[in-house]
Amino acid sequence: MKEAKEKEEKKRPWHERYASVLRGALRFRWIVVGGYAAIAAVLLFILVPSMHLEIFPTSETGQIQLRLRAPTGTRIERTELIALKVLDVIKQEVGPKTF
Repeated sequence: MKEAKEKEEKKRPWHERYASVLRGALRFRWIVVGGYAAIAAVLLFILVPSMHLEIFPTSETGQIQLRLRAPTGTRIERTELIALKVLDVIKQEVGPKTF
């Protein structure tokens, strides 16, 4: 029984080193947490501005693009009526002079 345990410990020399690193991290847990938070904050501060996280990219065209979908098989006349209703709603929202 003892020999099997000793063999198992010899197979995993990294196990004791890893356990000692974990013990040290747990002993100084608040320093580890604070260090992690500080490093994460610095990385976010540096990296986020370069990620271009725009929901709507800036545009200077003065145009918008709108996609409408009617059910498959809808006649062209019905689709035209849907589009005209959408245009009426847009005119009401932005005003007839802007349109």
